[in-house]
This record gives sequence, C-alpha cells and structure tokens, in this order.
Amino acid sequence: MVACRAFRAPGGTGGRQVIQQKASTKPVFELSKAQKVVTDYGVAALKAAEEKLSKINGLEGEIEKLSDGELRDRLVEDGSLESVFAVAREAAWRVLGLRAFDVQVLGGLVIAEGGLAEMATGEGKTLAAVAPVVYHALRGKGALVVTANDYLARRDADSVGQVARFLGLSVGLVEAGVESAARRKAYACDVTYVSNAELGFDFLRDALAYAPEDVVLRDSSSSSSSSFGFAVVDEADSILIDEARTPLIISEQVAAPAQKCEVARDLVEILREPEHYAVDSKASSAVLSEAGYRECQAALGIEDLADPRDPWAPFISNALRAKGLLVRDRDYVVRGDPPEVAIVDSFSGRVLEGRRWSDGLQQAVECKERTGVSPMTRPAASITFQALFGGDNLISTLAGMTGTASTDADEFSRVYGLGVVPIPTALPIARQDYEDAVYQSVEAKWRAAAAEVARAHAANRPVLVGTTSVEDSEDFTRRLRETYGIRAVALNARPEVAAQEGAVVAQAGRLGAVTVATNMAGRGTDIVLGGDSKFATKQLVERLLLLEEEDGNSAVLLSPETRAELKKAVASTISKLGSGGRLTRDEAEQASAATVESNKGGLADLRRAARRARDEIEAHLASEKAEVRRLGGLYVIGTERHESRRVDRQLRGRAGRQGDPGASRFFVSVEDRLFKIFGGDTIQRVMRTLRVGDDIPIEAKPVTDALSKIQEQVEKRNEGLRTAMLAFEEVVDAQRTQIYALRKSLLMASDVQAAEICRSWTASTANAVLGSAKDDFDLLKSRFDQMFAGAANFEVVPDDGDNNPEDFGIDLDAVFVKVGEARPQRSPARSFASLALLRLDKLWADHLANLNDLKDSVQFRAYQGTAPIEEYQRDAFALFSTLQTKLRSDTTYSFFQLLLVPPPPP
Repeated sequence: MVACRAFRAPGGTGGRQVIQQKASTKPVFELSKAQKVVTDYGVAALKAAEEKLSKINGLEGEIEKLSDGELRDRLVEDGSLESVFAVAREAAWRVLGLRAFDVQVLGGLVIAEGGLAEMATGEGKTLAAVAPVVYHALRGKGALVVTANDYLARRDADSVGQVARFLGLSVGLVEAGVESAARRKAYACDVTYVSNAELGFDFLRDALAYAPEDVVLRDSSSSSSSSFGFAVVDEADSILIDEARTPLIISEQVAAPAQKCEVARDLVEILREPEHYAVDSKASSAVLSEAGYRECQAALGIEDLADPRDPWAPFISNALRAKGLLVRDRDYVVRGDPPEVAIVDSFSGRVLEGRRWSDGLQQAVECKERTGVSPMTRPAASITFQALFGGDNLISTLAGMTGTASTDADEFSRVYGLGVVPIPTALPIARQDYEDAVYQSVEAKWRAAAAEVARAHAANRPVLVGTTSVEDSEDFTRRLRETYGIRAVALNARPEVAAQEGAVVAQAGRLGAVTVATNMAGRGTDIVLGGDSKFATKQLVERLLLLEEEDGNSAVLLSPETRAELKKAVASTISKLGSGGRLTRDEAEQASAATVESNKGGLADLRRAARRARDEIEAHLASEKAEVRRLGGLYVIGTERHESRRVDRQLRGRAGRQGDPGASRFFVSVEDRLFKIFGGDTIQRVMRTLRVGDDIPIEAKPVTDALSKIQEQVEKRNEGLRTAMLAFEEVVDAQRTQIYALRKSLLMASDVQAAEICRSWTASTANAVLGSAKDDFDLLKSRFDQMFAGAANFEVVPDDGDNNPEDFGIDLDAVFVKVGEARPQRSPARSFASLALLRLDKLWADHLANLNDLKDSVQFRAYQGTAPIEEYQRDAFALFSTLQTKLRSDTTYSFFQLLLVPPPPP
C-alpha cells in the first residue's frame, strides 16, 4: 500500500514532518466489467511505479542537501527517471513551497511512461505533471502541456512552469492573439503550455504556410519523426473523447446567398411538424416529409429542390435544423456588438472559440437570429483531435491525466494507445453521494432543487449547482433570487461571465456562496473550502497593479498596515515595470503570478507584501474553512443527468477534494431532454405504476436503474458515433498525412530538391499526355504544345513507359534559364514550388468538399446493401488518385506557361 506524505508547510525550517497514512483504494462507484479490467491493468502499472517511487524517496535526503546550482547540475549528471523526479520534487518545494504527495509522484510516473493517470478532483494533477514534463523536456525534443483553454495554459505556465525555469529549462506559452514569431519561439522552448484548440489550429496553419518562416511548430528532423517528443493532455476525457466529434477547421470564404437563406428561413417557419417535416433528436436530424417537399416546391415555384443548376435542398435542410434542433442558450449564444452566433460546447458549457458550423448551417442559424448573414465557408484544412493526437506525426509519446477515464478506457486504448491507470487518493473520500430525486415534471424538479439550495443556504453552507445549458443556469439563478432572495453567481458561456471563471470557482467554497454553473465550467480550478487564499491574494495584487479598486473581501480581510505596505510595493513595481505609469493586463498577470506563486525571483518588496497579505487572508479564511467543514462541506446539486456519466462524476467530484467533507445529489425529471429523447415513455410508465404526485420525489431502485440504463445506452450510442466517424476520419487522415508531407517537402525544398521534383512531375505529365493520344501524332503534338508551351520538340513518338523529359525533347535546363529571365525576383525552382503549393491548397480544399459530399452519399447507398465505409474507402482512393494526377499536370502546365511571359524591361 502507498504511504502518502503531507505537503511541507511553506517557510518551515528544520526536518520534514511526514504523515504516514494509507491511501484509500475503495471505489466511490460500483465498477463495471470494463472498469475492473482497467483496475487489473492499473494494479500492475502501480506496482511498477511504486518500485520507482521507493527509489525516488530514497534519494530525497541526498537531494535536499544540494544547493540550487548543484540541483541543476544533477539533471545533467544523472538523467535517470528516478533522479529527475527527486530533483523536480525538491525544486517544486523550493520554488512553490509545495512537495508532491507520494500518490502525485505515482501519477507522474504513469504520465512519464505514456499512460493516462486517473486522479480524483483536487488530488493535484497540475503538480503531478511537473516531474514527467521536466524528464521528457531534458531529452531535447520539446514537451507540451496541453490544457482545455487559454486560462489554464497561462495559469500553469505562470505557476508550476516556474519549476522548469528554476531548473534551467525554457518555458513557453501559446495563447490566442499571440503573433507567429512569438508562437515559434514558444514552441521551440523545452516546455510549452498551450490549449488543445491553439495547438490544433497551429498545426493546420502550418499546413497552409507559403514560407518556411511562417511555420511555428517544431520541425521534425526527418519525415519519420514527430515534431514533439512528449505531450501530456490535461482533462484528457474532455479533449480526447468529448471533443472528438467536432473537427478543427480553417475555412476559406465564399459568397453567401443571403437571400436564399432568408427565403428558406421564412419558408420553414410556415411548415408544420409532423405533417411537413420530422425532427429526430437522437440522430440530430430534421428532414422534410413528402408533403413538405411538395409544399416547398410549390411555394418556391420550382419542380426540383435538388436541381444542381439552382439547388434549394441544402438551404431548406439547414433552415430546418436551425429551427428544430438548435436551441439558443443551449447549443449557441448570441453575443457582442454587432451580434454574432457562437457555438457552445454541450459538455463544458463553454463557447467553442473560433468554431463555426460548416456547409451553410452557420448562416442558417444567423438568419434565424437575424444577426446578419456572414460569408459562407468551406474547409481549406481540417483535423479532428483523434487524428491530431492519435497519430505520431506531431507527438512521439502521448500521455494524459483526468479525474474520470475508466468508463472510456477501451476507447482511450483503441484510439490513442493510452492505458488508464487509476491513482489512489491521498486521503479517503469523505463525500456523501445521495440517491437521485426523480420527479414527474421539469417544473417540480426545479422547485425542489431551489428549495434544497435554500435549505443549505439558510445554514450558510456553500452550494454548487450544475446545469446543462446557459439558459438553465440563468433561469435557475433568477428563480433563486425571486423566490428566496438568494443572490447566486451564474457561471456559463456568456463572455462577461466566462472571463471571471477562475475567480468565481476559486471562491465558491466560502460560507454562504451559491454558484450556478454549466456542468463543467470551472473545471481545472479547485473549489477550496472557506476560499482560496492564494487566488484571492493574486487577484488582489493584480487589481492593484492595474490601478483598479480592491474588492470588498480584501477590504475586510486586510489590516490597514498590510494594505498600506502592499499599495506602496505596488506603486514601486508599476514605476519599475510600467510604461507611462501603467501596466498592461498581461504584465499585471505575470507580476502577480510571479510574486504570489513563487518564492524566488525579483520584485522582492512586492513578494514580501503579498506574502503578508496572504497570511492575513489565510488566517481569516481558516476559520471559515473550519465552519464550512462543520456544516458538511460543499454541497453539489445536479439538475439533470448528462449524456456521459463521466460529466456527472466530474460534477460530483467538485465536492470532497483531498479528504474534505462534502455531498452531492441530482434532481432529475422524467421530462428531462435526455430521458425524453432516449426512453422517457418507459420511465413515465414506471412512474405511473408507482402512482406518485407531481411534487413527490421518487428514490425507488426501478426508477434509478432505468435512468442509469438509458444513460449507458446513450454513452454506447455516442461511442458508436465516434467509432464510425473515426473509420471515415482514418481514410482522410491517411490522405492528409501524404498531402502534408508533400507540402512540407515543397515548402522546405532547396533549389536542387525543387528542380528534381519539377523534373519528376514533368516526366509524369508527359507520359500521361503520351498515353492520351499516342496513335494520333498531330493530336499528340498539339496536346504537348499546349501543355508545355512549345518546349517539347520530338519527331518520333517515344515508347510507352517511364520516359524522361529529354525523351520528349524537353530541355529543362533551358526552360529554367528562360523562366529565370521572365521572373528574376526568384529562382525558377522556387517558382515551381510556389506554383505547386498554390495548386495543392486549391485541390485539397476541393478534395475535402468532395469527401464531405461522398460521406453523405455513401450513407444512402446502405439501402442498396453496401457497406458505407467500404464504399467510402474505394471512392475516396479514386478521388485522391485524381487529385495527385491533377496536381502534377496543373502545376507543370502553369510552370511552362511562364515561358510565354516576356522578361521585364532592362
């Protein structure tokens, strides 16, 4: 069994006190058969990790005696896994005042070996990842820490990133708005913190670059190696599973027929369900009936909605989806001035920044909301997270960490090659998870949940309420205020709210706090009982550095002397770092993080004042924490089951962190969207059999079992959809890998290499032209003259086969001289490569559109008894072969046309 050690108290002297305590291995939830397999694998992995842990602990006495310089030298002298982990643990103590628990070291060892560490909420995944990141960064190929959003990337780079800096490693941060040069520098660092979306879009942007200096990711040393040696994905279940069905897309704009969008919107408004159309929420589809089809044709005065010369079908289809499937404040929000439609992630409740629906659906929703129709787009480049992280082109060794992974262990292993290893908690989980309270109607559920919040709030107990949509979070907040006078804080995808996410969640454990959040908002930030003194101090310092008013809490928590000292240190810092007597927000964030979250570095006066302020805040919050613990800890109330049990477990896990008390309970209704769509009739029959009133909750096992069964069925369905999508994506990914490798060779080619490619493509094109008209010499000569601008001079038709350009009388050296005279600003070889890149991007965008149409087409072929994926593979291969042939011939034609360009005047 693992011995779990306590954190050392910051600022302590003398020996280190160690609390020996057995880790809890009791599961909070009943394990399924799949989870038990994971546990068997995890036991073996943990046993191997414990042997290494024993060696790491044995090195501690030796390591702690080293000076800072000797500690850094130790990494060079001994780069073994155990030595690096011991050094990193000591460095974290010296820099952050934090020493990792043994279970955190175990999690780090699993990560270092390329596994997925399942660590409960509050167990310190961020600190656990420090040692494996340092270990892999020392290998010289770069280590990525991939987070769920920019906030978490910056937070971790500013906090635990200091450990890597202290050990002599360079640390980079990539976030939205950073210029290409800064991105390139950040990715070249030993350790880089970046969100999954930014990493994915940088991968795609690199695939569209026209100059080597525009590429920002690390360059792999060969075509067979990866750009980065290691990456650990935080919140791996959210990024690798939940977001797997939503591809990242870089689009090019095409004109949007706004009038057609508006006519389609107005037309579907008069259609009636089910007479004219049917909505299938399970399949996320809305389709016209035969009567609806005729009604639309009559209204438009046309004979065929699918007429390729004037197609209306896609506009009607998108308008129906916008009307019948997509709900404002659940699936999207309208924000900003001028207003824009922004997609909301159904799992986290956060806005998916930079994402847009494709194929005209975005414009249909904009039309529905009357925000103005934006230009339509088509993909110029796209990739799923399955392809981005599942292959080895980008990352050699992939690892992950999250609070909930066991239920999807098979998918993690099958798609990403990640073995799930559950890590024991440092202290037993003390949270009480109550049975669901099931109600007949949605309204009864909301009334009961609000009454439960009011009861807890009356006792001053902090409450976190989880909802599944922006609309629900705002409605419930309003209900609490109007019915009980409770001023709850709503946390959702609204931009003005989301910007305060970290601050809201960090203080959600204070006495009397009521926070209403979309289910996973705030994920990645611990809810500390009584409040988080470090976060409160950092926020206070940052506000003062920005010359903003301090919040009400700090005014109460700080003595006049401490406030005066802090303001004096802030003024001195602004004069040192600021321009024109002010700091930018980025400068203030970095300064506050460096002073509050580190024991080392400059700004000594500000650090000393911040430490004094934090001590006073911490002393005040300690009494709050004791009172919150006495009240039973944080109470988590769920208001709807999610499609994924993982998300429900994540919500429950917000309470009971690190052995704290806590409780959770779900209030659900048989009218909730999940159960209504996927089996509400069955549930309602059970409820009617039990003969209960509208306001009476049911906690009967048949009801809860039926709800759980539906949830499991939905999970299996969603996994099936991801698996099916992966089968299609694997076809695209194989082609994308070839195209991007070719594109990279063209982009990075020297003149000699580009000239060799030109020679090969010229020969290939000439042989193809030969095969098209070899029996008609005049026609053949005409085609050669057209393709090669008169540069092919032959009197005898070469034999079929692998002919060289010279066999057709093409003198490429002479061609290069003439092209160089016509375009003296660049070498002829570079001109050829540039033309090839331009044509490749156009053909690839066309190809992606064709593959998208093909995917829709093969689904209809299933009615003919064919397997859609087999049809897709065959036709996609044919399309790809055509693309390759067309790329060579089009580029060759364009290059030889330069012979017709007169040279510039002298």
